[in-house]
Amino acid sequence: MIFKNKLESLDETPAKIQQTLTEILYLKHKNISHYEILKKIDAAEQIDEISTSFVKILKSEKEIEKSLQNLLNFIDDQILDIENELDLFKENCALAAIEAKASSINALVDEVFCICRKEARGNMIGCDNTDCKIEWFHLECVGLVTPPKGKWQCPECRKK
Repeated sequence: MIFKNKLESLDETPAKIQQTLTEILYLKHKNISHYEILKKIDAAEQIDEISTSFVKILKSEKEIEKSLQNLLNFIDDQILDIENELDLFKENCALAAIEAKASSINALVDEVFCICRKEARGNMIGCDNTDCKIEWFHLECVGLVTPPKGKWQCPECRKK
């Protein structure tokens, strides 16, 4: 859920990029108009206008650079946030997997087996009858010392 929320927050990224690119385009158009003014000026007579236009161009270029730097910082922050959320997501997944594994192990430990109705311990054998109600038996409870070769059915299933 956290990761999903962070992904949804990325919805603003394209708008931020578009806004920055629009600002840059506007500033570039402003620069073009300053260049047009410079083309029309008689340099000897209007040196002051030339200086003013170059100062405006320089200011505009600095604004473009600032906008690009802000966009870069914004994107870097978004990437860092996603990486942090991904790390947290991985940790949560790992924790959930560990908890699920522990739960299944605890279920096996608590489950009773065999005709003696005790927990799983020591050497056990599984009944090969898929309909067996007990499934697992302690070797000693069914009169065995070692598991037999081949298929084996418990005494109850052999009676059927």
